[in-house]
Amino acid sequence: MNRIIRAITLTATLAGAAALAACETRGGNVQASATRPADGQPVTKTVYVAPKSARCAGVAPMECLQVRDRPDGAWSLWYAGIEGFDFKPGFRYELQIDEYKVAQPPADGSSIRWVLKRVVSRVPASE
Repeated sequence: MNRIIRAITLTATLAGAAALAACETRGGNVQASATRPADGQPVTKTVYVAPKSARCAGVAPMECLQVRDRPDGAWSLWYAGIEGFDFKPGFRYELQIDEYKVAQPPADGSSIRWVLKRVVSRVPASE
């Protein structure tokens, strides 16, 4: 009886090891998205930022920037933030940004990454 149990245990262990080996990734060194360099070549874009952030719900309730790609376009919520941009409420911004596609985004993150290239204009909002 002990021989049968040992044989079953050994077989299960070898099968488990083989299954885990098959799942191994060969991608090499994987870094967290926050510290990973940009993926691919950026696309330079102009975006407009509203003078107020808006409540939005991602993984948890948070504040999102309101952005649009044309001066007269509809506002949409931008959840991911803009690297290098320090938003101050009460100002309308025109920004030039580099947009990167994130090759392996985290499950709760964006597949697009914006990095500030320059602030084109910062104008006090008239309400």
